[in-house]
Parts: sequence; C-alpha cells; structure tokens
Amino acid sequence: MRCIRIAVAVLILGGLSQVRAEAAYPAPRPPSLQDQAEYLGNEDYFEAHGGNPRDYVIALYADVLGRPPSEAEIQRWSERFLSCGNGVTLAREFLIFARSERAARAPAPDEPECRPPCTSHACPPPPRHRRGR
Repeated sequence: MRCIRIAVAVLILGGLSQVRAEAAYPAPRPPSLQDQAEYLGNEDYFEAHGGNPRDYVIALYADVLGRPPSEAEIQRWSERFLSCGNGVTLAREFLIFARSERAARAPAPDEPECRPPCTSHACPPPPRHRRGR
C-alpha cells in the first residue's frame, strides 16, 4: 500500500512540475500578420532578393506560397509594388492574398469514418473518439 502512495505522490509532483514549467515558459506565439509583413517588406529583404520588384515578387511567392509565380502574377504584384512604394504594405497585401489562396487550395476535410459494425472476429475494434477535456 505504501508503494502505491509513493507512486501516486511521484506522479502528482511530476505533473505539478510540468505545470510550473509551462507557466514559467509559455509557448511562443506565432508572428502576427504585421510582424510577417514588416519582415518581408523591409529593405534588407528586398535587397537580398535582387533589389528590384520582379525578383522581390518571385521571392515572396517562393517563401510564402512555395511555388513560382506566373508572368501575370509577377506583372500584377510588381505594378502594385511600384504604385504603393512601400514594401511593408505590399507584403501585408500579399500575405492576405496568400491566406486566401491557401484556403482555396486546401483539400476538403475528410468525413468522419462511418462504417457498419464488423461481424468478423478478425477485425480490430473501431477507434474510440475522445471528447474534449
């Protein structure tokens, strides 16, 4: 009986130290849209990627969307860069565009697996769905 009490105490104390550690070091938050736009729109990023609107737009597509842009996309975003003249503003607009493009290309979520109960004893039981804690 004493062994069980010690094991329970160890588990409880171990769990409490985990809670303390999580409170002391909270998980980092992802960068905001503005943080991302300031990084992608700063002069250093622009210069590191050719220092001209065309190469800058190609770099945005590669870094944000992971694909090369079409000529029409290069033309459209290069013209937008020249008209707004601000890399941060363009980067913010591009990030918003990228979110909508990713959402449009995302596959539809799979339907939950619904199957009739198995009558064979060789089939494993279906997985149980956990409810939120």
